[in-house]
Amino acid sequence: MLRTCLSYVAVACIWLGMACFGTPSSQGQTMGQEVAPQPMGSNGGTQSTGTSGAGGQSTNGNAQQIPSAPLNPPGTGPMTEGRVGVFGTGADIPQTSPMTQVSEGDLLDIVIFDTPELSGRFRVNLKGDILLPLAGTLHVAGLNLAEITDAVSQRYKDAKILVDPEVTVFVAEFTRRTITITGEVRAPGVYPIVAPRTLTDTLAMAGGLNDAASRTVSIVHAADPKHIIHVTLNVGAQTPESIEEGRMGILPGDAIFVARSGVIYLVGELTRPGGFQVEHNNRLTLLEAVALAGGLTRTAKGSQTRLIRRSPTGREELTVNLDKVLYGGGPDMLLTDGDILFVPTSARKVYTQQIISAAVGSATTYGIYRIGNLNQ
Repeated sequence: MLRTCLSYVAVACIWLGMACFGTPSSQGQTMGQEVAPQPMGSNGGTQSTGTSGAGGQSTNGNAQQIPSAPLNPPGTGPMTEGRVGVFGTGADIPQTSPMTQVSEGDLLDIVIFDTPELSGRFRVNLKGDILLPLAGTLHVAGLNLAEITDAVSQRYKDAKILVDPEVTVFVAEFTRRTITITGEVRAPGVYPIVAPRTLTDTLAMAGGLNDAASRTVSIVHAADPKHIIHVTLNVGAQTPESIEEGRMGILPGDAIFVARSGVIYLVGELTRPGGFQVEHNNRLTLLEAVALAGGLTRTAKGSQTRLIRRSPTGREELTVNLDKVLYGGGPDMLLTDGDILFVPTSARKVYTQQIISAAVGSATTYGIYRIGNLNQ
């Protein structure tokens, strides 16, 4: 009985205490709220934000709600293979490098650390400019990503908006990132390219030169379409000069044309007349050309060989004593693309050959007749 009475007294005391003092309430800021200073804005002041345990929104002492920074600002998505950014990897960032150049129409992803209000995606207009928040226009066409990063940082410094911004620039979307390779390559076509490459790399993308290719390669840069650059390749032993020419930079939008090698034509009294290709535009001499054609026939009139050559004023015809050249008595001339070498027929040799053939035939017939009479 006494225990029951004590229980009732304890319950009554607890009820009386709650009625007198009330329940505890939260006043002012929430305990444990994290406060982190924000970078200076356009007015030069600072803001204090924090996250509450339940809401995930930042509040200050006056309970004013301020939107928090996005969890995944532009260009900072999860890491995936094959999509590399300038200083990191983003899920929506195409493959780039710090030397990737930007052109009109590209979509840039600019991230300024801890300043989401100045970060975002910016399309390069037809003038090659982008419009930065609070900082105005910035010309970026023709610059690479490393140069744009420095330019954006310096612009916010000069405008006294940020003291020392940490800027990261990606290319979220390319508009014109191809090169055109035509001419005497194994796989001509249009190839995608997102960063500068060398001439050797681009020719390798097209499968290399085919058998009809010359050593002359013409390059037209997209930035200067009226200027044609001619490069002479060395397909044999490499030299420091040829290696340097092979390292010529090829930019997106450029066009490459590989010319066809020259052809010379050998006709007349030759063992194998026809057209012969001058591989990779190397020049042939008279002796080399005659050797390719298998040499002269028995009835060839080498002393009256004619060389027909194209010139700016028309066709020129030269008489060449090929017999002297073959026996070292004359200079060995160089043949160029389109040359025609005609070796005429010697009437005297033909007549002599006919007499010899007739004599041989008559002697053979007489011998057969004599042998037949002896056998009788």
